[in-house]
Amino acid sequence: PCLLKKCHKNASVCIDRFPFWAQCICDRGYAGNGRSHCVECGISYVQPNLERIVGGKDSLKSSWPFAVYIIQTYQGQYDIKGSSRLINFSWVCGGTILNQRIILTAAHCIQDKFFGYEDEQGNSYTLEIQWNQWYSNVESTLEVYAGVNDIRNINKSQRLPVKRVNKHEQFNEYTLLNDVAIIELNENIESRFDIQFACLPNSSSTVYPEVNRSAFIIGWGRTSENGYPSSVLQNSKIKIFQADKCSRIEVDVEKNWDSQICAGSLDGSRDTCQGDSGGGLFVTEFLEPNQSQYFVSGIVSYGDGCARVGKPGIFQI
Repeated sequence: PCLLKKCHKNASVCIDRFPFWAQCICDRGYAGNGRSHCVECGISYVQPNLERIVGGKDSLKSSWPFAVYIIQTYQGQYDIKGSSRLINFSWVCGGTILNQRIILTAAHCIQDKFFGYEDEQGNSYTLEIQWNQWYSNVESTLEVYAGVNDIRNINKSQRLPVKRVNKHEQFNEYTLLNDVAIIELNENIESRFDIQFACLPNSSSTVYPEVNRSAFIIGWGRTSENGYPSSVLQNSKIKIFQADKCSRIEVDVEKNWDSQICAGSLDGSRDTCQGDSGGGLFVTEFLEPNQSQYFVSGIVSYGDGCARVGKPGIFQI
């Protein structure tokens, strides 16, 4: 099929997908569908002021134009101890814009089977999601917003229409292995000052990002373990560690260091927290002199609490 396919000028690789489909791949440093669209990726026109997510300060507006804010909302009628109740559920995550139609996030951010509920007495329940007149499928529960810095200022024009959600087919909701999901959009995103596409590493990269390298995390999650979520996007500079530095995190949970990364800070000063899940782990590359580009090299997956000494976080790659 590649013999008959015309790829974009910035897509020099074409892969034959049996039997009739040719996949054009944008070159490194570009993002798009490979056919009609390959634009420079990883561009931020505002230099981030890197602080801490947990205990940090606000990021600069438009400094992370690849970030999206994801809200999942659901309500249904349930019988709780013989009493019928209309129960509402809401969940917040982050995500990363990869191209005109694709958002990258964590699979555990997409609740499509069960959700947790706590009543006024503090009793906890696990309730099965039942599609109803309010919400007919998982796509109808999602709101995805781009170009957001302060969630108090979100407007409808920033909302991206969701077409389809695909979780990794081998995602394990107990171990969080393969914690990857793709949100496909109904309409194209057009890049602009505050909305850009993140770059992806080469598929041939065997170890990326390298141990001891600096990386960056962002999110609207809690700013302390028992605190409140941030209204303004937070950012932080952290470090990539050897896997053994995460040996104390959820010790009974299976890990796969071929597809997971240990990163954070050992002194407990920088970390992600609840609400940051699904957001990107970024590194910078200089593909051209004096121009850095941001590559999303991981997804915020889980940790043991937030910013605990000696306990970095675990990211999905």
